[in-house]
Amino acid sequence: MAKLIHIFVGGESFADKTIKKYSHAGNDDIVHVAGIIFGRTLEALATKDEGDLYPGTWLHRKDKYFNNPNARFIMVDVPDLAAGMDVASGLLGTPYGYSDCLKTAIFEETGTQLPDSDATTMCAEDWVRIDRGAGLPVLPDIEPGNISPVRFYRALINDHGGIDVTHLFRNKGVA
Repeated sequence: MAKLIHIFVGGESFADKTIKKYSHAGNDDIVHVAGIIFGRTLEALATKDEGDLYPGTWLHRKDKYFNNPNARFIMVDVPDLAAGMDVASGLLGTPYGYSDCLKTAIFEETGTQLPDSDATTMCAEDWVRIDRGAGLPVLPDIEPGNISPVRFYRALINDHGGIDVTHLFRNKGVA
């Protein structure tokens, strides 16, 4: 099986605290998910990062989160990495889905799923789509746009054998 590295990031800003509250993060300091694919960090951001044309899904430096003390690196086995890479390619340049964040909060608070759309995306939605494309049936009964980063993290750890490999990405930059 091939391996995918997911990066789960926490924080203490007002936005981070709001995300943690409405996603029921508890002690899990997780508000964002990115991952390593194509030898880079793929992530959907609500603001433009270096080289981004607009807020959305883009590739960034592979080492962007390597020594970030708020980042955890989780490795999972996937049956079909090539298919996951095809999904990831299709996501590049997709505008950020601010309403997807609201859908996530509504789902976490009420259990009500709102319809998903391919027109926009957010961080966890990207990686759920990539994992599903790669043959990992993560949270199959929930539309990707309704899944919070912390729910996704817990599913990888509890249901899909996710392994914390953060130590490989600290002070080395060579993973």
